[in-house]
Amino acid sequence: AAAATAAAAAGEGAAPPPPPPTAVPTKLVAAAESLAAANGDDVTYLIPLLGSLSAERVRVLLPQLVAQPLEVFRVALDRLMYAPPLPLSAADILIALHDVDPARDKVPLKRLIESCGECFERPAAFPPEALAAALQKMVEYTPLPLLFMRTVIQAESAAPTLREFILGLLRTLARRQVWKMDPKIWEGFMRCAKRATPRSFPVLCEMPAAPLQEMLAKFPALREPLRAYASAPAVAPGIPRAIAALLAGDASTLNPKP
Repeated sequence: AAAATAAAAAGEGAAPPPPPPTAVPTKLVAAAESLAAANGDDVTYLIPLLGSLSAERVRVLLPQLVAQPLEVFRVALDRLMYAPPLPLSAADILIALHDVDPARDKVPLKRLIESCGECFERPAAFPPEALAAALQKMVEYTPLPLLFMRTVIQAESAAPTLREFILGLLRTLARRQVWKMDPKIWEGFMRCAKRATPRSFPVLCEMPAAPLQEMLAKFPALREPLRAYASAPAVAPGIPRAIAALLAGDASTLNPKP
């Protein structure tokens, strides 16, 4: 019956399904590039063809796209994510956005923050696995991207399934001595770790006493629940002496801050 229906539809002149999208001719891309160059490198001429550009070319253009009004960037992002062929994966786009440097690329920080935020407005295009892939790669960068911790916090809010993964990021950052990094990164780590309590307590207890003391000074309400965790019979034997003393209120045992 289905075959007969299909045959009847074909006999009635039904149009065949459209072919899958393909890259536009290179001559058209070259013409658009020339037009953009002739108009002061106006990147908006290239937005309709973003899906046909190379990955490297898209990365080069990204700071200019971020600098555009937000509604223009939204169109560009949708073109990159929803109009195959896609030159960059979702994870690659998120990483490339974090590679934009406001000072070097002359992009307002507010615009960069808004542009990164637009990714979280598109959960179908930026699913949890794409967020995790991007964050896992960026967490090893030196230095960390300026907005890294902000994105970590946004990712946890947007994708609660990433909570354990983000706890792993906190462990990695503690191993990398995040307290010695940019103050904004350290601030973001402290806020993220606070949001993750009590799951983050083991990570906090593995930190040196001095940075933990700084965190407790910033968030004094953490001291009592952290002390209760560290003094539990199953946990206490593995707690470093300096951490136990800090939580007990004995500052005399602390080492100077690194």
